[in-house]
Amino acid sequence: MRGFSTETAGMKSSLIRAATLASFLLGAVLLALNVVGLATDLRNPAIYDEPLAWNPKGPQLTAAEVRARAPRLDGESDVDYLHRVHVVLSRAVAHYWSDEGRAAYNIRVPWSENYILHLAGLLQPSRYAMYEFYDFEKALDRGVGLCSQQSIVSSGLLERSGIETNIVGLFGHVVVAARVSGAEDEWWVFDPDYGVLIEHSVSEIEADPELIRPYYIEQGHAHETVSELVTIYGPEGNAMLPTARAYKGKNFFVEKAAYFLIWALPLLLLAPGPAVLIFERRRKA
Repeated sequence: MRGFSTETAGMKSSLIRAATLASFLLGAVLLALNVVGLATDLRNPAIYDEPLAWNPKGPQLTAAEVRARAPRLDGESDVDYLHRVHVVLSRAVAHYWSDEGRAAYNIRVPWSENYILHLAGLLQPSRYAMYEFYDFEKALDRGVGLCSQQSIVSSGLLERSGIETNIVGLFGHVVVAARVSGAEDEWWVFDPDYGVLIEHSVSEIEADPELIRPYYIEQGHAHETVSELVTIYGPEGNAMLPTARAYKGKNFFVEKAAYFLIWALPLLLLAPGPAVLIFERRRKA
C-alpha cells in the first residue's frame, strides 16, 4: 500500500512538473510575441505608393513626421493651429480598407501586435478581422483606415494640443468637430479623409449643406463627389459623439482589456515555474 501511495505521489509530481513546463513554455512564447511586436512597425511602407494616395491631399506622411508636426507651436492661436495642422492630419492615415490587404497592411491585428485581437479576428471575423483601433496612437502607427479611423487619429492629436473635439457620425461619413476658442462656442468641421477644414459648425452645415461645397472644390475634389457629400451633410442620421470612446462603444473596453491581458497572461503562465521549482527543492532537502 505504501508503494502504491509513493507511486501515485510520483505520478502527481510528474504531472505537475509537465503542466508547469507547458505553462512556462506557453508563457515564454506569448511574451516573446509581445517583444517582437514592440520591435515591429505596424505600418507597411507600401502605403506611401499609388494608388493608395487616392485624393489630392499630398504625399502620405510617416507616423514620426505627423507626431513632429502635430503639436501646437508657441503662441499659435486655435485658428492658426487648425489651419496649419489640418494639412498634416489629413496626410496621417491613408484611405485604404480592403479585404485583400488585411494581412499586408495589418488591418487584421497581427499575432505579434496583439495575439488576443488576432485570435478574435479568426473566431469572430465579422467584428475583428477588419479591426479599427480605438487607440489613436496605434491607428497612426498602422497608417491605414477609412474616415472613421482617420477621425479618431485627428481627434486624439487635436485633443493632445488642447483643442476640444467631437467625432461626428454623418449619414455615411465621419468627420471631426473642433472647438475654436476666442469665439463664443464656435466649432469648425474637419474632414481628414478629404483633407478639408470647413469654417462652419455642424449645425450651420446641417441647416445649409451647400456651405461645404467651396471648401471641397478648393481642395480639388470632383463636383460629383462634392454633390454626394452635400447630401451626406444633411441633418438626417447625424450623431455628435464627445470622444472616440463613445464612438467605438464597447470595443473601447475590449481593446483596453486585450492590451492588458497580452502582458498579464504570460506573466501568470510563467509564475508557477519558479514556485514549483522551489517547492521541489525544499521537498527533496
